[in-house]
Amino acid sequence: MMTNGSVDPQSMVGGTLPGRNAELRTLRALLWDGPDAPSAVVLHGPPGIGKSALLVALASSVPRMVRGTDLESLAAEGTDLRGLVAARERLLQEAGDQRTLVMVDDADALQPALTRVLLFIARRATGTPLGFVFVSREPGAVYADSGLPLVRLGPLDRASLERVAASSMPFALNSEALEAILSVCDGNPGWLQEIIEARSRAELEGRTHLPSLSEPAPSALAWWAPVFDGFSVATRRALLVLSAWGATDLASLARDRRFTLADLTPAELAGIIVVAQERVRFTTPLLRSIAYFQASLAQRDEIHLGIAAALDGPDDADRQAWHRASALHSPEDETAAMLEQAIDLAWHRAGAAGVARVWERAAELSEVPSERGRRLVAAASAHWQSGQGDRAAALLSRAEPLVTDPTAQATAAFVAGAIALGGGHPDDAFSLLVTGATSVSKSDPELAVNLASRATGIAWWAGLGDWSQSAMNLVSSSTDGASLFSRFARATSQAGIDILAYRFESGGPAMTTALADAEEFTDPRWLLYASECAGLLGDDINAVVLQSRAIDALRGSSNAPELPFALELYAYANALHARLDASAAAAQEGLRLAEEAHEEHEGSFQLAMLAHLAALRGEADSARDLAQRAAASAPDKRYPTARWAVGRLELSLDRPENAYRELAPLFTETTRHPIVALYGTPDLVEAAVDSGHAEAVEDAVTAFEQWAAHGSLWAQTTLLRVRALLAEPEEATALFERALDEPGSQRRPFEYARTLLLFGRHLRRLRRRLDSREHLSQALASFTALGLTAWADRARSELRASGATVAAPGNTPTAHLTAGEARIAELVAEGASNRDVALELHLSPRTVEYHLAKVYVKLGISSRAQLSTAIQASD
Repeated sequence: MMTNGSVDPQSMVGGTLPGRNAELRTLRALLWDGPDAPSAVVLHGPPGIGKSALLVALASSVPRMVRGTDLESLAAEGTDLRGLVAARERLLQEAGDQRTLVMVDDADALQPALTRVLLFIARRATGTPLGFVFVSREPGAVYADSGLPLVRLGPLDRASLERVAASSMPFALNSEALEAILSVCDGNPGWLQEIIEARSRAELEGRTHLPSLSEPAPSALAWWAPVFDGFSVATRRALLVLSAWGATDLASLARDRRFTLADLTPAELAGIIVVAQERVRFTTPLLRSIAYFQASLAQRDEIHLGIAAALDGPDDADRQAWHRASALHSPEDETAAMLEQAIDLAWHRAGAAGVARVWERAAELSEVPSERGRRLVAAASAHWQSGQGDRAAALLSRAEPLVTDPTAQATAAFVAGAIALGGGHPDDAFSLLVTGATSVSKSDPELAVNLASRATGIAWWAGLGDWSQSAMNLVSSSTDGASLFSRFARATSQAGIDILAYRFESGGPAMTTALADAEEFTDPRWLLYASECAGLLGDDINAVVLQSRAIDALRGSSNAPELPFALELYAYANALHARLDASAAAAQEGLRLAEEAHEEHEGSFQLAMLAHLAALRGEADSARDLAQRAAASAPDKRYPTARWAVGRLELSLDRPENAYRELAPLFTETTRHPIVALYGTPDLVEAAVDSGHAEAVEDAVTAFEQWAAHGSLWAQTTLLRVRALLAEPEEATALFERALDEPGSQRRPFEYARTLLLFGRHLRRLRRRLDSREHLSQALASFTALGLTAWADRARSELRASGATVAAPGNTPTAHLTAGEARIAELVAEGASNRDVALELHLSPRTVEYHLAKVYVKLGISSRAQLSTAIQASD
């Protein structure tokens, strides 16, 4: 009588049973764990919940399984006591000493005689090899009163449902589609698969929108049908009205005169709806969906039209248009226009995601092709703003052959360009943005400037003068100075071209003057562009401030796609100055948000940023791997910023010949990135001097000096160190001393520590060992606090060469602090307040307070005075 069960594909994933380990353990314990285990259970739950899959998994752990339908002959023994005993003995004899699972799949459908026999044996199975599982959807009185334990299978957890969904299809499920499906599957894996099977691939991938109210699985409708059929016609109608309304207040519902609130009472008593604080809602999204789709299409249309008629207030225009549109099944321009007119209300009510749905529905109802295309572009833009890049791209593809309006064409180019840039394709993004800006340079100059400024930023990052010139031409032809940003874009685009061409005498002052206007900016896009301008100028501190302001503004807005880019700019700027904690936190958040928006983000920009972080941490293999991947993903298969990261890594490892070999190509005409070359000049000079190539850096130093002379604040504080490295010994000493005293030098801790290191080495080589130790000790402390292990090792090696005794890393009181904690501790020990530290490290005062508390715990102290002592003991 042994049979083999098959795995239920609705619940089994890759040979495992997701989310049912606890229930499986419970069944095993009830059936066979211990001499007093009942050895029989009633397993119940709705169809699709995974009962069969659970039993297959259970059966895999026992040598023998018998299905209830194979035991019908047992009833032939009779149902009196003698017959029941005989049937039991027969079943035990067949089992022998083998553990046997008796699985009664459809217990509710058994003949009464067989039910009586099996229950008799099951209640007496304790201590025998037999284990009984009666599988029921809802146990009737026979099983409920049987005395057997009842085990109900509840909903699967979200992670398990996602595994089931992922296993059901060979392609990625769009996040919006997944949320819609999960909302109405009620944790039931079978229902989830039914819904997936009923959807098209385009819907599941996000290329076609899902309805605002998702249709439930047919099995779910059938399961709940008896409950809804038990309600009166008036109650079912009231539930239909409520399902079309959604969660709402009782006063709004009362405006619909076709039913009374009393009609909802039976549903409230049945747990279908809940009334709280003058609002009524369904207890689960599935029940709302059941109430809606148990009605006919004609009934649903009638309800939507009735709601539209009831919504006649000035603040209801968007909902009125939406319900009117919900009752339409063919295009109608009048309703499409009503939806468009209510966009502002939709925005305030539901944000970008809600607006996207409204624009898309308006497009579907548009009778004129050009209007349909324009509205599809608007829907794509709203989807992009809500983080649905895949959906936006699909809509743009549909809109392309229909759009004739220049502004719509430019908007389409902007969204497509933003998606391309987010996916790591700056060349495609640049081309799209230029095309869009060109199409509206006369008709909509402000939009043209917006697009052209974005193209300008891409050109600067690429270091391509011809791209910059194209973008600048667009800005000049698009703006007449009507807005502050238009004037700013015109001034900075020309200044940027001059800086890229090393015409610093004109570009530097012009950029400095223009950046003064950025203090008035509040728009995050303007702030981000201004931060790129500041970076081009070499005003690194202002760049970080502008990025911080942009990030704060974006966090308070619904423009989701701009935030990852802002965070990555912020991470990059901090990485260049070795603020590892701030950089890593911003990079991780930016990449996480990009992944949530389904952006590829394997572009050269992101990878090069991570390469710099790895290089600063001294993670050599990781830095080289990331740099290679950055170069491979760049449009021209080379990426100077990534090579610069490897050069800095080699410098930190005190391998100047290797560093020079990496950095020198950044300064040749064929591979030079003008801005990377400027920022990399101090590294090149150090590598060249230490490897015997000092004569090769003359041109690079000349350009760096001119950059500093015409506005680059960062270059001004670093130039004296560069000159010191190239100077004769006596002159070098004076230059190093001036470099340490240069105003603003200590605001750049990494550069300041490098100056201390090189000055200390210089003094040691002049046999001024005692003098050198002071600078080298400070350098070691700073590098350690910043978390720069390789640089700290260089300082430690120089200290030992000076004759000083240096503790091994990890043996100091502060060794167990993170880099961020060590930096905060150092600043506080120097007398800085929490607010001062927050401003210095670009953190919030609350974050500083949190980390300082952790420092106290790790060091076993309780005051700032004790902290100063601990820091001194670590030097």
